[in-house]
Amino acid sequence: MVRAFQLNQYSTVSSDDLVVKAAWKPTLVYIFAMSKVIPWSFVIHRISAALNSLVVAADNQYGRLDRVRRPVYYRAIKFFSTKVQEDKMTAVQEQIKNQNAGTRKLEGKIALVTGGSRGIGAGIAARLASDGARVAVSYVSNQAAADKVVSGIAELGGQAIAVKANAASAQDNEKLVAEVTKLWGKIDILVNNAGVFEQAPLENVSLEHYDRVFNVNVKGVIATTIAALPHLNDGGRIINISSGAADATMAGASIYSATKSALDTLSRIWAHDLGKRQITVNSVSPGVTVTDMMKDGLPAESHQYFIDKTALGRLGEPADIADVVAFIASFDARWITGRVINVDGGIAL
Repeated sequence: MVRAFQLNQYSTVSSDDLVVKAAWKPTLVYIFAMSKVIPWSFVIHRISAALNSLVVAADNQYGRLDRVRRPVYYRAIKFFSTKVQEDKMTAVQEQIKNQNAGTRKLEGKIALVTGGSRGIGAGIAARLASDGARVAVSYVSNQAAADKVVSGIAELGGQAIAVKANAASAQDNEKLVAEVTKLWGKIDILVNNAGVFEQAPLENVSLEHYDRVFNVNVKGVIATTIAALPHLNDGGRIINISSGAADATMAGASIYSATKSALDTLSRIWAHDLGKRQITVNSVSPGVTVTDMMKDGLPAESHQYFIDKTALGRLGEPADIADVVAFIASFDARWITGRVINVDGGIAL
């Protein structure tokens, strides 16, 4: 009797042609990788996954037979799979060793931080640079603030550039990415931080208000990501800066909150879309954080209310958010994707 096995969502093979139809692809990829035609780190996880399916199917067919009755190609599959698993563990251990060799966990990485001229974005840019990344920050109008971020990074021995770009403009995003890749050749970390905060009760909401907020907070994230994606290294990071407002019922913030909910949904779905490239996508969701945008958007008398609601008894600072973003950007966070990470001091408890 010929058994059929579902190896993945694309192929079903029978035991008679199991090796010919299922093993050729991971075998060729392995050979090319080991001969340096393509990077080993790029394919090791894909080879391992393919072989795991192959081994399960082969075990079902031949695993219960006496050793002498097992086909030669079954034993070859088992040997090959063991070898790949050993190489996979060695590759991961080498990456961990290299990452832990010093304190600069982002050495050699290229980061693009939109809206990086002030507030949370400026804090993120500075922290990524302190961990060894070369950082590009985009700004819309405040060049002086962006230049200050760049000079601050340079004073500490880092490398950074500032590029004027409206996040909601596809043309600006293409120019932004072109400038970064022309200088540094690639992008490893994309932090979609650019955003606007406007409040209005429903009776005062207009389509113009909707367009202003959605164009930057949602369309801008999509436009920047589309522009950056062809240049984003496999194994890279996309980090979307969301907000606790996505889950809060804050009067007057319906449009803003909706944009951040949309951002969290994009993160979850993009994590699926890009998982095959080992690119992780996550949302970092700050609570009330002391920035110019917070001071402009929230009346001073409300600050104590938010402090009282926060378990740790204070408002957040940009560095609180930046430290978490730096972790998500690092190799240490390689197994975290599609998540919304609350960084709010316990305000949502």
